Amino acid sequence: AQDEDTGEMIVLLGKLLRWSSGTTDKFITLEDELEYIDTYLRLQKYRYEERLEVNIQIPDEYLDDFIPKLILQPLVENVIKHAFADKEDKGFIGIVASEKEGKRLEITIFDNGKGIEKDTLQEICEKLNQQVLQDLPESHNGYSSSPYIPLSDPDAASNPAVLFPHR
Repeated sequence: AQDEDTGEMIVLLGKLLRWSSGTTDKFITLEDELEYIDTYLRLQKYRYEERLEVNIQIPDEYLDDFIPKLILQPLVENVIKHAFADKEDKGFIGIVASEKEGKRLEITIFDNGKGIEKDTLQEICEKLNQQVLQDLPESHNGYSSSPYIPLSDPDAASNPAVLFPHR
């Protein structure tokens, strides 16, 4: 059984490496990003075993929307790295999507971890916005219209939301 687990972990790691280096596209479908996140989380479940629970609820109508490559995965990785660092009971990660006014898709990542200071999260979001907007062409699918990684709720400091134009 241990040999099978080791083999599966190697396959998952290979998929992650192939995927992250396999395309130079700056934009991918939400479905592709979620597949990458799923592979990453399957690998993490070997580390956390039964202590990691994941619930992803993204309606099918959003899966063909284009988003910047690797925009969500680092947020999920930070949840595992920081929110669950000292957690002994079960850790929970949720990813949900909904449409907001102005045809914008909001994807929220939430967890039951220890949280993060609002100021620290705001600083992270501002840096991500600067980097992503810097990497964008002059006009690509409406992304350059405004920074799009706000805090989803100022009182929920550990639940960042990412906003994207929705077709």
